[in-house]
Amino acid sequence: MPENNTFTRAYHGFCEETGIDASVRVTVEKRIPQGAGLGGGSSDAASFIRMLGALFKTEPDTERSMRIAGRVGSDVFFFLSCGDSGGCALVTGRGEQVKPIARRADLCFVVVCPDMQSGTAEAYRLVDEWHESTGESPCPSLADLKAMYYQPASEWSFVNSFAAPLIQKYPLIGEALEDLARAGAAFTQMSGSGAAAFGVFESGAAAEQASLQLKSKWKTVVLAT
Repeated sequence: MPENNTFTRAYHGFCEETGIDASVRVTVEKRIPQGAGLGGGSSDAASFIRMLGALFKTEPDTERSMRIAGRVGSDVFFFLSCGDSGGCALVTGRGEQVKPIARRADLCFVVVCPDMQSGTAEAYRLVDEWHESTGESPCPSLADLKAMYYQPASEWSFVNSFAAPLIQKYPLIGEALEDLARAGAAFTQMSGSGAAAFGVFESGAAAEQASLQLKSKWKTVVLAT
């Protein structure tokens, strides 16, 4: 692990905000694949910030916690705000404006992680180059995004700006999305800055069957019901 990582940034931010300078030793067992765009590092950082507060009995208030999150990474805001509420929200700004919304309990997900990694810095560079050559895409309003979320998944038209340039460079991502669609997913998309692909299924049985089917080809397939 590099010396400057989400844990060290969270620790230094916590110490600066609280005045505590005690040392800690951290052991991490990672289950979320790296370079998948699934928020593994950001969720680790959010949990670590909370753990430090409990350990030193100096849990920062919301404003302080958000300042610490800002020192670590944009996605940490979401995990600090929604980690205990089902993890569903509309997020704007640089990630600091988080509006939790009621999550749906009728959807199941199958995640396929191609045997590759997509670095966040590379993904941002590729999407910037893509928009320079193709022009910016219009962004729906938050109200429109929220309304779409509660529609049947087969009617979703959510767009991930990272997807097109990443798929162009890494066709394996596109192949995973195609396989998810063939397996019966009502909606498919790439997760975050890649490289994981996910499919949304409207029944647990359909998701489980698709998961079994996809495991015959892909090494890492995760079923979330």
